[in-house]
Amino acid sequence: DDEEIFLGTAKGIFIKDHEKQHWQKLNGELSRAFVRWMDQDERFVWAAGDHDVLESKKSDLTYRKIFSSGFKPENDQVNDEFAAEDQAANKILAFTRQKNLAYLFVATNRGIYRSKNNGESWEALPSVELPLNEITSMVVSAANTDADDHLLYSMYVGTHKGVYVFQDQRWQPIYQGMEALEVNHLVFVEDRLIAATEQGVYR
Repeated sequence: DDEEIFLGTAKGIFIKDHEKQHWQKLNGELSRAFVRWMDQDERFVWAAGDHDVLESKKSDLTYRKIFSSGFKPENDQVNDEFAAEDQAANKILAFTRQKNLAYLFVATNRGIYRSKNNGESWEALPSVELPLNEITSMVVSAANTDADDHLLYSMYVGTHKGVYVFQDQRWQPIYQGMEALEVNHLVFVEDRLIAATEQGVYR
């Protein structure tokens, strides 16, 4: 943000004017949030921890919980006979946002979920081929349209067993040219996908 900087930590979210030195801790649940991932646009800041995703308005710093790792969307095909302790054990492993579509994505060790409306509702994506417990990172490419005006974008997941891409409603591994399987982080630099692994950086 041009005016303010947001910082997510293990002990809450802090805000600072970029011209000042002092950090101010936000109030309420935001002051206690354990944050692993953050993103923002002109109006909102998103903070994701091990079990929840919070959305905060920049205008007044009010917030709401938009995702919890224990919830089950209607189209989730996983057998939902989970006990309460199983739901509590379900963790968020990655969070990202598709910026020009404003889609939100959450990866958990139960499945991959997508919201097309800023967290108002979520849908489960196919994830049978993915080693869900091994997910380390998730990124989504910029979106384009084809000749029939269909939206086209690619989603990539880094795991301890390599990189997977979501195409044709299924996940496919992409290993060509990569010596290391254990991927620690994925990032797009312009239109290039960069993978940081245990044996170096690949693109």
